[in-house]
Amino acid sequence: MPGKVPMNLPATSQEVQNVPQEASSINNAERVTLENERLQAEITDLKLLTDLRKDYASKVFTFLVWWTIGVAGIIALSGFKIDDFVLPESALTALIGSTTISAIGLVGFIVQGLFKTK
Repeated sequence: MPGKVPMNLPATSQEVQNVPQEASSINNAERVTLENERLQAEITDLKLLTDLRKDYASKVFTFLVWWTIGVAGIIALSGFKIDDFVLPESALTALIGSTTISAIGLVGFIVQGLFKTK
């Protein structure tokens, strides 16, 4: 109806002054709640990343140890001619050089991404 004042408007000037303060305190409370939720999510992510790093650090180390043992075994077999096992010099060079560098490079690339700092 025209001319009728809505019932939810503040009646006094004191109530009018309190409205922005109440809205501000609600905004602050919501902001604090959202910030707390964001920080909790960040903590959870960091804990998961730490567990992932621990797991993959040991796996990467184990891989490199076994790779080194395998390459050393092949070199020993070829060097001592065990069971008439002989590899051409070019194959040994490729094994020692390019494949080992590739293995270490791949592991380094993965580790760099896994242990990246912000």
